[in-house]
Amino acid sequence: MNQDTYSKPVIYINDTEIVEFEGFTINHPGNSQINSADVKGIRKDLVDFTLMNQELVIYLNEGSNDNIPIFRGIIIQISPGKTNMAVKARDPRAIISGKNAFPIIIDDNNNYDGKTLTQFIHTFIDEEINTDAGLTTKIGLDYLQETNPSLLMKGFRTDLAVPYQIMQDSLRQALNIDDVENPKDFEIIMIDDGVKANIAIQEKKDLETTVPSVYYDLLDGIQSINYTYSALPTFALIKGEENIQATYQDGNMATGKKGITLSGPYDSRAVAEFAGMIEIARQKDNKLDITLKVNKGFHVDIGSVVNVYISDNVNDSFELSKNHRVVGKTISYGTSKGASMTLKLNSKPMRISNFVN
Repeated sequence: MNQDTYSKPVIYINDTEIVEFEGFTINHPGNSQINSADVKGIRKDLVDFTLMNQELVIYLNEGSNDNIPIFRGIIIQISPGKTNMAVKARDPRAIISGKNAFPIIIDDNNNYDGKTLTQFIHTFIDEEINTDAGLTTKIGLDYLQETNPSLLMKGFRTDLAVPYQIMQDSLRQALNIDDVENPKDFEIIMIDDGVKANIAIQEKKDLETTVPSVYYDLLDGIQSINYTYSALPTFALIKGEENIQATYQDGNMATGKKGITLSGPYDSRAVAEFAGMIEIARQKDNKLDITLKVNKGFHVDIGSVVNVYISDNVNDSFELSKNHRVVGKTISYGTSKGASMTLKLNSKPMRISNFVN
């Protein structure tokens, strides 16, 4: 179905509706990276206010008027033409990331000892970002919850670091291993409540037990599908403290020899081997890297579980027809083409390991 029959997007800049534009692209790269939106073809004569650092809000209005926008962010770039202009915006995490963010120093005199990573995020945003007596919330905190286990900031020190980079780097150490066969990592996302965009930490959802947010098949939603197989790592080389080294092998390596290397503050060979086992288990969901072009379910979130069904007559249908995890998405809209969305499923970029052959 052609999406332009029932999608009627509306764009606001600082609560003023932009009545004419040619199209937009919204990118959610996942893996705690910042979301962005590019809007083109805005008529210059219809805009009589300063655009830089203003709030950009996009409603897709898929089938009906949406209460929650598909994107909310801050304009960081303007590209003027003769009669039209284009703007680029990033979600509110841009305030605390990149070259424009005010750097912070965490030392023995000014630190967050005694706080968790979540408490650090909450305290910094509350005291340094949302500072105008509650009149405007630049980054919402309503959905911010602790990781399991909690990450402690005790002893963390750094010189002139960008706040969001501290959050990203620290979160990479978080791993829920209540079930060692299915370790769960975390990522930072944004959740819009209809009024503001809230920063949140999300734990990886279980593919087997989570009810899918959207069901896709070739007759309902799927426009095209492409996929590649990734060879899963079967052994790990681990380096710890004081020349501690260890290896971990996953069974008899029936799928072939492919390894990863990792390092960390492991104080014994046994601890290092356990870390290797956990990392091998963590990557078992990444066997298939799927690119899915669809025309429904535009509000599906990063980290959500979706179900894909492909006819039994199609090659690899057994591997494709199951639950998969959304790790990235791009929404495109043009006044002549309507809306479409490309989903990236399953395969996250490597974080704490490097592949070795």
